[in-house]
Amino acid sequence: MRVLRLNLAQLRCFESLSIVPSAGLNLLLGANGSGKTSVLEALFLLSHGRSFRPGGSKALIRRGQEECTVYAELDTVGHTHRLGLARSAHGWRARIDAQSVPRLSDLLV
Repeated sequence: MRVLRLNLAQLRCFESLSIVPSAGLNLLLGANGSGKTSVLEALFLLSHGRSFRPGGSKALIRRGQEECTVYAELDTVGHTHRLGLARSAHGWRARIDAQSVPRLSDLLV
């Protein structure tokens, strides 16, 4: 599985971020607190339906915002899938290829 695009909005320190990784090795470089772990956390969220960090899922939402979103386009053996999730005070919403999924654990393609 290859990540073709990753978009984050209002997730932790990011107002918005769009990453289009190359086909080869990709490195995340930056100062402490710049969001490297948050990018990895976003990928983990999409693949596991939960964070690997303590603090609960509400801590994912950027301070002062109502909702955070994570969106990715993935290539799985020639098929492109679009995964998205949003977290607000009302809970989680998740979609795969424009279809709502009832459980976050259903996100992994």
